[in-house]
Amino acid sequence: MALFQAAGLICRYSMTSERAKQSRELLTKWIDGLHSIHPHTVKHKKRPNVHASLHLEEFLLLFGPVTSWWCFPFERLIGQIQKINTNDFIGALTSDDGSNDPTAPK
Repeated sequence: MALFQAAGLICRYSMTSERAKQSRELLTKWIDGLHSIHPHTVKHKKRPNVHASLHLEEFLLLFGPVTSWWCFPFERLIGQIQKINTNDFIGALTSDDGSNDPTAPK
């Protein structure tokens, strides 16, 4: 439950230092409880993303609400770029009719 509460605070459209602090406390509570919920993970090292989550408080204080700096818009743009038909000609431009673009540098 602590993870969902932290996510709710982190994803708000406005951020305060109190919310950032509270989100870190909730994330720490969630991380500390992982071994009791999932006992088979006791032997495992903590993953980098778990470590990185503890730095969210700093980022929230530095950059403001997470919705203004998360990567979803960039991921969507990359997806759109990947759908562009290049016919496997890297660096060559073609027009809609398939001919070479006369405005392309030679």
